[in-house]
Amino acid sequence: MEGGHSSERRRPRRRTHLILLAVGVLIIVALLAVVISFRVPIAESLLLGELQRRSGQTEGVAVSVTRFDRDHLALRALQIGDDLLIARLDARYSPTGLFASRLDSIEVSGMRLRGSLDASGNISFGLLDAILGTPSSEPSSGSIALPTALLELDDARIELSTPEGPLVITVDSHVSQQSRGQLGTEVEVTLEHRLATLKARLDANGDGRDWAGSISLDAVLSGNFGTSLRIGDAVLSAHPTFTIAAGQTTVHTDECVKLHIGQFEIFDRLRMTRPFELCIRSESISIDTQDASVVHLIGSVEPFSFVVGDGLQVHGKLPAMNIEGRRSEDGQLSGSLEISRGTVELPSLVGARGIRLEARPSTHSASSDATQLELWIDTLYDPQKPARFSELGLHATLRDAGASSGDAVRFDVEVADAKRELVIQISGDHEESLGKGNALLKMQPFTFCPGGNELTSILPILRGTVTGAQGSIATKGRFSWNSEGASGQVDVALSDLKATAMGFEIEHLFAAVSLLESGSPPGQMLSIGRIGFGLELTNGEILFQLLPTGEIILESAVWMFAGGELSTAGRLDPYAELQSLIFDARNVDLGSLLELVALDGLSGSGTLDGRLPLYRNGDRIEIRDAELHAAPEGGEIQYRPDPSAASVGAADDQFGTLLQILEDFHYTEMSLSINGDAAAEVVVAIHLEGSNPGYLGGQAVDFNLSVESRLSDLISQEGAVYQIPYTIEERFRAFFGPEVNLPPRPCVHPSEPMDDSSPQR
Repeated sequence: MEGGHSSERRRPRRRTHLILLAVGVLIIVALLAVVISFRVPIAESLLLGELQRRSGQTEGVAVSVTRFDRDHLALRALQIGDDLLIARLDARYSPTGLFASRLDSIEVSGMRLRGSLDASGNISFGLLDAILGTPSSEPSSGSIALPTALLELDDARIELSTPEGPLVITVDSHVSQQSRGQLGTEVEVTLEHRLATLKARLDANGDGRDWAGSISLDAVLSGNFGTSLRIGDAVLSAHPTFTIAAGQTTVHTDECVKLHIGQFEIFDRLRMTRPFELCIRSESISIDTQDASVVHLIGSVEPFSFVVGDGLQVHGKLPAMNIEGRRSEDGQLSGSLEISRGTVELPSLVGARGIRLEARPSTHSASSDATQLELWIDTLYDPQKPARFSELGLHATLRDAGASSGDAVRFDVEVADAKRELVIQISGDHEESLGKGNALLKMQPFTFCPGGNELTSILPILRGTVTGAQGSIATKGRFSWNSEGASGQVDVALSDLKATAMGFEIEHLFAAVSLLESGSPPGQMLSIGRIGFGLELTNGEILFQLLPTGEIILESAVWMFAGGELSTAGRLDPYAELQSLIFDARNVDLGSLLELVALDGLSGSGTLDGRLPLYRNGDRIEIRDAELHAAPEGGEIQYRPDPSAASVGAADDQFGTLLQILEDFHYTEMSLSINGDAAAEVVVAIHLEGSNPGYLGGQAVDFNLSVESRLSDLISQEGAVYQIPYTIEERFRAFFGPEVNLPPRPCVHPSEPMDDSSPQR
């Protein structure tokens, strides 16, 4: 009995344990059910709290979690103020991936992100900046490890406010990572702005070191940029492929990278007058961050045309350009641009063919990144017809002036003809930060003569106009400039010039002339031993000033003529078809003028004063209404005819009377007028008043005599010795140095250099 009662007591206790266990299980199940049923609100609350904490805001921060389970998180309408809105975000994961801090995929749709871009290029996204924090500056290990195996952005839109108006960027991308470090990317980006539209696509596969892919880029640009730049209808199209292997990038383009610009204008400085078309292809582009790099491009530019400044035109065509760039292992940069075909022209000034530009490390500077540029132009030519100057070559060097000179650049330029008979050198420096510089110019003496170095070989525009030219010309100059403008002076020396030009015969011309950017200073001087154009003028000394318009102010011009002197002053336009000069005549020798009368044995004494107007129409020079009058003291005329003239006088009573009067005529008044072509026959009208003591008892008579003759029949002054004026000698010594030799030089190219006062390279 007792054993049975004990067994009965244990059974109720065991049943109680089972009931309690069952109740516990039910409670746990119920609790799990409650937790599971509230997992979405809990996740949403935790996420919202974290966003509010990071942003420091409670208003305008919202998120809706629509699904949260063991492998999937789905968000709808995630919002952070006005800065970020995501319509949908789906994240898929696995327990294994979570332990590795990695998701299986992230898909984002309808993202709207707002921010600002300032003039310095800084971007801000408002509240989102605080949530994202400061990007890490730690160096990358080289490979890329995304926090997900798949990242998709669908219809992502970024809106940025900029100083130039709103900028909208839309992005669609698909980035996948099949294994750690291996990525596949497909990204499409569209940029829209009031000034530009850009569409770009990137397709690439690889990791942080090795990549292969292609880029497609199409951009349109048009509008005003600031207050001084306008670009219209600019289109860029590029579709290169690339590979990146072991830090070396290689780019290749089967098609042209095309740039078309319909309108380009930098107000008051540069204006494009026809569309610009550029095509660039890559022969090879190999860029290595650790080793040597090479860029080799070929390209072409369709005919182009610009206007620079107030009207300087620049146009040309470059059908073949070769561009190379190099970076050595130690980081030194060098490169070259070669334009083997095509031309660049400044139509009113100069054109260029065969252009080559090279850049390499400078050997004249202590700075390791200093660069030296060298420019070669095979042919500089005159685009005008006929050409004003012959074809020349150019070599220019630009280099850093040295560490002590800051940002100063030193330049040396040499322009020469093919035989180096004409050589012009320019050297100087420019300080970029101060915007100032200076330069020296010199042209070594160029001696020319018929049968040797011809003047027309360097100045072909003179062909047919100037013949028999011989002499020597040299030039030197100084220039300076700063932010306010430029100034300079060029000194030109002409030595013993002889030539025939436009009907003028010139001998022994010497000149030392200074030219400024505004013409020349007053008091420029030249001397001429002889000039003949019908009239024979000798020992001329001319003071003048050249104006910016090309006109000449003759301060004074004095010549010897027929034993006396001709002088003039005034304003002269050498480019005018019609020109005039009025000469004052003083102390002209009557005996010399009587050479115009075709009577052998006629002579006279006395001097005449008056005026001699010259008018030029093209190559024709006329004397109009020239008047000369005898001095008050009068003079004498004697005629001692030869037998033939005496026989004519015997047959003609009137002519015989004239000859009798002129045998010993003492005139008290005499006037002479000249009209006609100075290079042909002129009409000389002579009026005489006086008497012959042996004719009718010295009875007073007056009569007129008119003859036709050539002024060139006047007594030649070739026998006179020409003396270089002292002022000209002094100016030549200031130009060449005190040891200059002024007598005529032999007609060969001089070998002696200019003195130490001339510019040096």
